Amino acid sequence: MEQSVPDNDILAPPAHPLGSDKPEGHPIMKGARHLLLRKLRNRDYESSLVLLAALVETRRFTTSFYWKVGKTIVQQCQPTSLIPYLESAIVGLRNHPKVEAMSDCLLEIIKEEGYDAFKDRITSALESDKFEKPALRKLMALVTYHEWKNEVDKKKKEQMATETHDWLKTAYGDSPSDRYIIKAFLEVLYEQVPRPDTVIKDVIALISIRSATYDPELLSIILHYGRAYVPDMILGLSNLCDQDPVADSRIAFDPLLKLMKAVKSTDPFYAMVTLGRAKVIMVRLNHGCLNRKTLDELDRLLEDVTKLRDDYPTLSADVIYFLSSAGLAPALERNSMMTDDPQVMEELEFMKGKLATLFDYWMPPLDLNTSPGFDP
Repeated sequence: MEQSVPDNDILAPPAHPLGSDKPEGHPIMKGARHLLLRKLRNRDYESSLVLLAALVETRRFTTSFYWKVGKTIVQQCQPTSLIPYLESAIVGLRNHPKVEAMSDCLLEIIKEEGYDAFKDRITSALESDKFEKPALRKLMALVTYHEWKNEVDKKKKEQMATETHDWLKTAYGDSPSDRYIIKAFLEVLYEQVPRPDTVIKDVIALISIRSATYDPELLSIILHYGRAYVPDMILGLSNLCDQDPVADSRIAFDPLLKLMKAVKSTDPFYAMVTLGRAKVIMVRLNHGCLNRKTLDELDRLLEDVTKLRDDYPTLSADVIYFLSSAGLAPALERNSMMTDDPQVMEELEFMKGKLATLFDYWMPPLDLNTSPGFDP
């Protein structure tokens, strides 16, 4: 794979060059840095290696200044020396750069020496006090997960599942919002036999309720593994809709309504879900959201409420009273006055007619422009 050429900032002047009273250092050093950058851009790696070695020997630069540049050069010129190079760089680094270099080194060890050598090395690093543990635990968890996922022997894969689960559970504890860890953790849980349903349900509920993010990938993961836990999923997606009622409907509104409409009338949650469905549609209308999806969902809701009159009259009446108290009729009127789209205006008038029919059925005649909730 072709290596990218470092940007200017990766060769920025050292903060405190030894033997210099000025941050930018001696003019000769500045010229050498610019020359190194030009050579790298021209992919002249052999000359770059010689020049970088000379710069390092001046002892004016910390390891954090040159280790990434050195990695690019060594990969091109002396790939078999990359692991020893990274190991020596680790010694001179601190904090996050140290962990980053260690991660690069461990990934190179997997490629060159195999999983067992990687496992030995990372276990040693985790036992040391010189590294930030969460980043290394995440790396161990993801590598273990990929080994498990790619194992073709079914019996061996089952044996690997426990270790993979334990590492991913630890990494999830360190980083409960990391979608890569979440996806891997749920996949391992989901495929274990017998499947630990209660554990998956708890994880899904935590993610759903806490997810104050509009990350389509994370939401797709939650929907995929949480489809068996409709109440938890509805709660999580409802929270997202409340946080941003006018967000792109594909983010939360569409999947939420799909889940709600899938709940059968015999389900004990049906009444609560139907009222919730009315609420989430009302919130979008109250914020002036008149896109095709919102209007279609309102039309479908009114149709369903009409059908409920015979079999579930109490629920049908509850939804109508809610729509009245929430001010659906005035909201439709306001939106009619705010839009200049003739087709939308026609559809809103049609909805008002449907709503008036339902109101007349369950209530005394109402003035739609002064019903509860209207704020002139």
